[in-house]
Amino acid sequence: MADRQKIIFRVARDTTQVYNTAFRFVRQNRSVLFQSVTLYIMPFVLVAALLIFSASAGLVTTLYGGVKGNWLPLGLSVLQLLFGALVGYVAYATYITLVYEYMRLYHEAEDPFSITHRDVWK
Repeated sequence: MADRQKIIFRVARDTTQVYNTAFRFVRQNRSVLFQSVTLYIMPFVLVAALLIFSASAGLVTTLYGGVKGNWLPLGLSVLQLLFGALVGYVAYATYITLVYEYMRLYHEAEDPFSITHRDVWK
């Protein structure tokens, strides 16, 4: 089966070969990659989205209704927005780390098709 051959990373390729190899790598390994993303990153993304959207709603409500000397709701909404951005950054950093770790395991493995999402998380 030609599609299940291990891809050698450090090979000189032209642009077309780079794209074809990248898509073949994703096609071969999509199960483990997407499972890792879903299990380990999606909770961070959902929390970040909830924080950012609710902070945006609070900002719009506070600014539309007028501050009227009470800046506390506005400040809390800004803090919530910043905390949501921080959680989003953690999700992004986790995503980059998971992909890097999977590619490292793939490169070093004798049988790269036996790697599971638990191996990636270790």
